[in-house]
Amino acid sequence: MKRKNVTLLMSIATIFMLSSFCACEMFNMSSTSSSVEQESSSSSSSSGSVTHTHDFATLKYDATKHWYECECGKKEGKIAHSGGMASCDEKATCSVCEQEYGEFLHRGGKASCDEKAICSLCGQEYGEFKHDFATLKYDAVNHWYECECGEKNGEAAHGTLNRTCNVCNLVVQGSKGFRYALNEDGQSYSVSAYTCMSSEVFIPHVYNNLFVTSIGEKAFFNCNNFFDDSETERIKFTSVVIPNSVTSIGSNAFLRCEDLTSVVIPNSVTSIGSNAFAGCTNLQYNEYDNGYYLGNEENPYLVLVKAKDTSISSCVIHDNTKIILSGAFQE
Repeated sequence: MKRKNVTLLMSIATIFMLSSFCACEMFNMSSTSSSVEQESSSSSSSSGSVTHTHDFATLKYDATKHWYECECGKKEGKIAHSGGMASCDEKATCSVCEQEYGEFLHRGGKASCDEKAICSLCGQEYGEFKHDFATLKYDAVNHWYECECGEKNGEAAHGTLNRTCNVCNLVVQGSKGFRYALNEDGQSYSVSAYTCMSSEVFIPHVYNNLFVTSIGEKAFFNCNNFFDDSETERIKFTSVVIPNSVTSIGSNAFLRCEDLTSVVIPNSVTSIGSNAFAGCTNLQYNEYDNGYYLGNEENPYLVLVKAKDTSISSCVIHDNTKIILSGAFQE
């Protein structure tokens, strides 16, 4: 009987403890939930009551820009300084923020590759050295602009437009029908022969990436007896333009070219062999005093070919004449 009573008392005690624990936990959970709700409500209420509107009232700047700034650090309208005018001793002043900016501004003078410009107001050197790439030069492959000190700019390969380079006017595509011979120097070519294929002939400056520097002996000799593809009509060789890469014309080079009426000889030519134009019965010359001349547009009196009258005892030769052909005064 006593054991039953003890067991019953223990059961009652256990139920009481569990009941107390559940009630306590429920109370604590309810308190925590209520506390969180109150805190959230307080925060939301606080957040909803404060609204920040940017006030870009303060003008600020650095060495290159200016902007308007709010007290919170937010920036608006950041742009470079502008306005004002610099001088030799004062920098420009920005018309917005009144901050000095940029560099001192010297004026006048002209810089070269070894001297800076000199300011016309204060006499001080300023700026950078400056190359003057004023001279157009070329070789057999490329062209470029060159300063007097030798510095190059814009070097590029020759382009073609109607057989000439569209920058330096170098004839890079000559007429068809030429044969060439490599000169002894191994660095240039000579026109050795020509098969007449057109009436107007252009000798190229360049062949196989080397300059054409001479016209060989009898290269155009008797260039009259050539026919077109139909072999019914004779091709008349009437004109030839010699490029300024050529320095010499061989003996008998144009001998008996009876249809030839026009020859352009550049200033680069310094020697012409005997009888180079003998038998060119239709060749048109430039005349001065008692002489017949050939040349170019710049100097039409470059070469004295022959005298009009070989019986004279004296002849006035043009000042620009550089070459007098052998036999010029022979009958």
